[in-house]
Amino acid sequence: MEQELTINVEEVIRGKDAISSDDGQLLYNRLCEVLKAEKKAVVDFKNIDLIVSSFLNSAFGQLVKDFDKETIEKLICVDNLSEEDKNLLDRVLDMAKLYFEQRPDIEDDH
Repeated sequence: MEQELTINVEEVIRGKDAISSDDGQLLYNRLCEVLKAEKKAVVDFKNIDLIVSSFLNSAFGQLVKDFDKETIEKLICVDNLSEEDKNLLDRVLDMAKLYFEQRPDIEDDH
């Protein structure tokens, strides 16, 4: 059985506050690699003190442009995330799905 990759958010963003879209882009790049390789990964939010929607939009929301939500949920799981932040992440994914469904003319820029 293939071992899951652990992505430590604190290491990726080099800090404890997940607030900027630039930091979210760093995590997005890692997640994209994992999804393209069809591997499983745990995104570990251990030691992260603050998470805002702009970070989650950059990190997870734009994944919906290239991958369906079901694939994302099957291959990517999160750990050490509060219920409130899990709900925020779900809303981000749902809103991104709606956005990209309504904007089929958006081209992949990666």
